[in-house]
Amino acid sequence: MGCLGCRFPWKFVNSLHNNLDNYSRKPITHTIGRVVSALIGAALAASVGCTSSKLNSTEPSGSKCQVTVSSADGTIAAAGGTTTVAIAAQPECAWTASTDATWITNLAPPSGQGNSAVQVSAAPNADPVTRRGMVHIAATDVQITQAAAPCVFHVTPLSRDVAATGGTTSVSITANGACGWTAASSVPWIRITSGASGTGNGTTTMTVDANTGAARDGVVTVAGQNVTVSQSAPLPCTYSLSPATGSVGAAGGAGPAISVTTTESCSWTAVSSDSWITILSGAGTGNGSVSYNVSSNTGAARSGSIAIAGQTFTLNQAAAVQTPTCSYSINPTSQSFVSAGGSGTVAVTTTNGCAWTAVSNATWITVIGGAAGTGNGTVSFRAAANAGTARSGTITIAGQTFTVSEALACTYTIDPTSSAVGLNGGTGTVQVTAPALCAWTAVSNAEWIKVTAGAAGSGNGTVAYTAQPAGDDKTRSGTVTIATQTFTVTESKK
Repeated sequence: MGCLGCRFPWKFVNSLHNNLDNYSRKPITHTIGRVVSALIGAALAASVGCTSSKLNSTEPSGSKCQVTVSSADGTIAAAGGTTTVAIAAQPECAWTASTDATWITNLAPPSGQGNSAVQVSAAPNADPVTRRGMVHIAATDVQITQAAAPCVFHVTPLSRDVAATGGTTSVSITANGACGWTAASSVPWIRITSGASGTGNGTTTMTVDANTGAARDGVVTVAGQNVTVSQSAPLPCTYSLSPATGSVGAAGGAGPAISVTTTESCSWTAVSSDSWITILSGAGTGNGSVSYNVSSNTGAARSGSIAIAGQTFTLNQAAAVQTPTCSYSINPTSQSFVSAGGSGTVAVTTTNGCAWTAVSNATWITVIGGAAGTGNGTVSFRAAANAGTARSGTITIAGQTFTVSEALACTYTIDPTSSAVGLNGGTGTVQVTAPALCAWTAVSNAEWIKVTAGAAGSGNGTVAYTAQPAGDDKTRSGTVTIATQTFTVTESKK
């Protein structure tokens, strides 16, 4: 049985050669005997080291074990499959195969010795991008390539219904990766307003013009798929009013609102037939409402009308009532607000049950309750926030003037803006300066800083805080937001 890896004893051969030379002049029998003895001794010595693999033997050195690896046998299909890597090595040279690519599912065999081949198995590639991974065999990296999956698009829904009035609609595109797509309309009355092209998942939005004729269909091609857009024909316009009649007192004022019901695309207007009825808002498309104002009546009962979309709304006003002279007073006569605005109420006192109204004279002041009344009552109002300089406006209530003042925007300052304490913590205060009625808060942004007083206030005020010990010798800092300003606390050993 031969022994792999044993080296022929060249040193012994050289010695034998020298011995033969020395004995070349001696009798031939003597020389042959000595040579045979030497050969037997060398054979015995060689057999001691090479009788069995179980005995101590010398492995091939690293420089002698050369493992040669071929490139992979072609590209693996996107559906998955295998490829083969050939290995050439000396019979006694061992090798192992491994990979870091998760999509390479199996290496067979994962190790071996001498010449061999490793079969590389790959899972299906659902991504439309070619991918590559490395297989490490001995000291060589072999690149494994898998083909990209084909682009697959799903467009939902494949049909859309749009009203005759037109509007916008959209479809969703789902792709199996970074696949490019486009969207195009086949008709001029459907326009792509967003998503005319994209990559991967996306949305295409279409604007459909109003339809003035028969029902129609159009096709929009999105990611290679046809989306059918169906639009109905416009319906004849019909209108109804609710209520159809109304009544107001002799004092006049705002009358009951009139609701107009019609189809979405149908327009309408409202026109007063009498000078004592003033239309405040009276035009629209689709459902809406009409608001109007009625002048006070100083004579007999009267009737008027408003023409709305071909329908007639009838308004009746009571006759003037002879009453004793009316007198009015309001309380309070004024109110001030910070820039944020606010709401308030005004008490109305009158004699003999006299009628009165409340009308704002400023666009930023809105009467939200008690716009009209008889006898004593209450008016409520709201002042919008002020983004500019200080301003004032009025409300005329029962012939009296109520003044609303609003300050300029609130501004805040704090003093000091920062504080330093030792690692054992500490306490302190911060002064807040702000216009009267301007509200503010104090909130710690660090767990180790506690606001102990002045967590909220308005106008000028004081905030107290406590900084807890650090617990180590490291410097740290935190902040407290006070009246929208930042107050910084630093803890250090200095």
